[in-house]
Amino acid sequence: MVDLDRETLAAIRAASEADLFSFAKGILGYDRLVERIHGPVCAALADEGIPRLNVLQPRSTYKSTVATISYPLWKALQVPEWTSLIGFNTEKNAKSKLREIKQHVERNTLLRALWPERMPDFHQTTWGALEASLRRDQVTSGTPTWVAAGLTTKVVSHHFHEIIMDDLVTPDVDDITEEAVIPDNQTLAMAAAWYRGTRSLFNDPKVNRLINVGTRGGLKDLYSIVMANPAFAAHSLEYRAEDEAGNVLMPEMFDRRLLDEIKAEMGTTLYALWYLNVPIDTTELVFNPQDENFYEEAPSPEGLRVYSAIDVAASTSKDADNTAIVTVGVDGAGQCLVLDEQYGRWEPMETIQRLFWVQRTFRPISVGVEKAAFQVFFVKILPYFEQEMGERLNIREMTRGSSKELRILRLQPYVENRRLKFPRGGAKNLLREMRDFRMSQRRRGHDDALDACADACQLAGLGGAVRTEAPAERARRRWTADEVAQWWRRERMDPEKAIAREVAAAEGGPADGQMRARRYHYLERAGSS
Repeated sequence: MVDLDRETLAAIRAASEADLFSFAKGILGYDRLVERIHGPVCAALADEGIPRLNVLQPRSTYKSTVATISYPLWKALQVPEWTSLIGFNTEKNAKSKLREIKQHVERNTLLRALWPERMPDFHQTTWGALEASLRRDQVTSGTPTWVAAGLTTKVVSHHFHEIIMDDLVTPDVDDITEEAVIPDNQTLAMAAAWYRGTRSLFNDPKVNRLINVGTRGGLKDLYSIVMANPAFAAHSLEYRAEDEAGNVLMPEMFDRRLLDEIKAEMGTTLYALWYLNVPIDTTELVFNPQDENFYEEAPSPEGLRVYSAIDVAASTSKDADNTAIVTVGVDGAGQCLVLDEQYGRWEPMETIQRLFWVQRTFRPISVGVEKAAFQVFFVKILPYFEQEMGERLNIREMTRGSSKELRILRLQPYVENRRLKFPRGGAKNLLREMRDFRMSQRRRGHDDALDACADACQLAGLGGAVRTEAPAERARRRWTADEVAQWWRRERMDPEKAIAREVAAAEGGPADGQMRARRYHYLERAGSS
């Protein structure tokens, strides 16, 4: 209940309708908005004389709070017949932002007291997850006040006065890792098609308003497409967290210490993209290990928290990817040392051999395997060899929700901060892939060891949380010896050659001579089955 007299309410309402910034901060309660930064954005949004508007801000600077929550609500309270389509990269985000608008209408007592004639009867109006309407003075075409949509949401039978595009392709919060995700080319193409199709969704294609709000996503992103339109280029508000000299440009939100922390956590590439709005040049070097990134002699694995991960190739043909097993150890100071890499195009049996070699040599706490690869490759085969060896691998199925590029890019801050270290003279394939890695897939080579290294580091607690699970299906049924033998023959493996190769490798270890192997001949037992 609002304890204000009519005159006071009228004065507050008039002031709020005259100034979007005052409405967002004073009525909706977004008290972290800064007039120096958000004031000009609010003024541009409120100006109907600007048919095309672009707003570019760093992450976490309340651009969606102003442009896709405060503004559409402010506009509809004054012009109830006004209709807005708000586009997002995912339908999940669309529902989330519309839910926040609806919660203000449902629960904000001051807003309800100031505009009582606009408050809807929730049982008799559109009030859903993607569509909602305020009370109107006259019958309209049937289009709700607000429609929210993701890139794949079908918007039919509706036409709008205004369309707002909010981060259609810039980083999203991933369901699995709760971390940012770099959009791929397919997402960019969908967003570009969405943008080009907006004209057909306007009430009047000649008189319409289109607003783009977001953060840079690369050299070729939606921003670059939008800014090719002179109408957008004429009205573009762009903000950065700091300038080229390192001067903080948004001190109300970021101080020097905080920006340095963000950069150290993200690495220079993502920091430049998301906080400086400097697009990624996909041809630029991403990793550049320095002398401080190398160690001379690895400590004993007993003094480390050791984790391994495997990236399984789908084929052994000469043009296929490689299978890679990377093992890392974290010391008491939080440094992550790459202890070993296994790399090559192997038949399935040799992959199993090398996994057991890693298990016996380094005793990893867990071995990460992509969930899909586990289901295809390991689910029935591995339990047989575990029983034959009398040893169980602590396999963790890793659910990958983010793109490969982002998983690998998470390593960048640890390389730059010298927390990720490599054996001098070793891990040659991993280092080669690291130096060859580019954000553009067309300009990089294989990244199998990099992918396995990123997974191992995530298991070790670097680069954000990762969802893993123990593979319950292993307990249901394992293959019999006959089934393994059939599989072995189907893969055209020669047991005698495999045993001879393993015995020879045991002298120096299969890890390109870097680590001392333990001699064991479990293939002799498996081959006799």
